[in-house]
Amino acid sequence: MNPTPPPSENLFLRSYAAWRQHSVKLTGKLLMLAMLPLALLMLWMGVLAFTELQQSTARQANAMGDALVKQIAASVAEPLAADDQLSLNILLAQWRQNPLVAHTRVFTLEKRMIAEAGDRGMRTAPGQGQFNAAVYLQDTLAGQVQLSLAAEPFMAPVNSLMRQLAWAALLLALIAGFLAWRMAGNMRKALQQL
Repeated sequence: MNPTPPPSENLFLRSYAAWRQHSVKLTGKLLMLAMLPLALLMLWMGVLAFTELQQSTARQANAMGDALVKQIAASVAEPLAADDQLSLNILLAQWRQNPLVAHTRVFTLEKRMIAEAGDRGMRTAPGQGQFNAAVYLQDTLAGQVQLSLAAEPFMAPVNSLMRQLAWAALLLALIAGFLAWRMAGNMRKALQQL
């Protein structure tokens, strides 16, 4: 019979002995060896995909915002020059029905706001988010338009795609984990037979 050695007074040696008794088996070690690089690779690719999608979405939002603010400035030029606040408010309310537009304001030359439509508290689109354009009527400066783009139309496809990628990565990780576990079990049996 092998007598068990007396417990050590050294806390480090007792912790090391307890850790050795509960260490991970060969199957678990092989599973971790297969899954850790795969998990790191998926995480790295997910971060790269998310940043690329955000940059692409910001570029698209900036281009859309520049085009929309110029169109709004052209449509409000005549009512602004005529100081027709009712027509300005109606035009801005019509533009606000566009799902891309969160908030619009029209300013006079004295920087006084005379018309507004939309919700100021809405989250703005990635990129600039707010766009300004001068309002000209027959080459004469009449005022300024400020536009805020809504974030939801731009970010909804990105969020949906990232959810789909996360589910695909989880499914791939489960399949790879199952295959690694099966292979590790077969290797353990082969080593035991040797």
